[in-house]
Amino acid sequence: MEIVEKIVEKKREIEIQYREGMAELERQYQEKKKEVEAQYREKITALGVQYHEKIKEIETRYHRQFKSIRNFVTWPIICGMIVPLVMFDICMELYHRICFPLYGIPLVVRKNYMRIKDRTELPYLNTFDKIFCAYCGYANGLIHYAFVIAGETEKYWCSIKHKKYEGFIPAPHQKDFLEYGDKESFEKTLPFGNPPKKDQTGRTPSQTPSQ
Repeated sequence: MEIVEKIVEKKREIEIQYREGMAELERQYQEKKKEVEAQYREKITALGVQYHEKIKEIETRYHRQFKSIRNFVTWPIICGMIVPLVMFDICMELYHRICFPLYGIPLVVRKNYMRIKDRTELPYLNTFDKIFCAYCGYANGLIHYAFVIAGETEKYWCSIKHKKYEGFIPAPHQKDFLEYGDKESFEKTLPFGNPPKKDQTGRTPSQTPSQ
């Protein structure tokens, strides 16, 4: 009996050790599994980031190449506009300098509407950028300058608001113009005074024969 009891006791010890060993192995397995899964997720995330970065790089390169081709195609057109711009500048300036003093309108100060040099002084622009910045400064400044001259001319010759239409945006200088259809106010502000009134025969007083 004593031998049997020892065998049973030994069996129990072996089973306990076996269960403890299996539990330890299971614990190590789960820890290793979590570690591998974490490493795997990190690699997948890194690959995903690299993938998106690569796609973005390809898209950026494509857009730059497409934009460069597009700019190259339009370059002769936009540069060719300098000829009509200079011609327009000369003609408009002749009109401005000759007619405004005769109308009694103060001359428009050109430098208040046109800046060419300032952006060319920026150190982060290359030579090509500076040339086009100067060109854009001249072209847009010229149009701004011409817009003011044209506005002053319109005030003198035809300071009447346009008829209101849906979607039409009037120019800022027209806000103080006479209302559309206001004949009485218009006749009081004509540059050369009110026109002579005609009688029932269609003649002006100077054309009516004296009796």
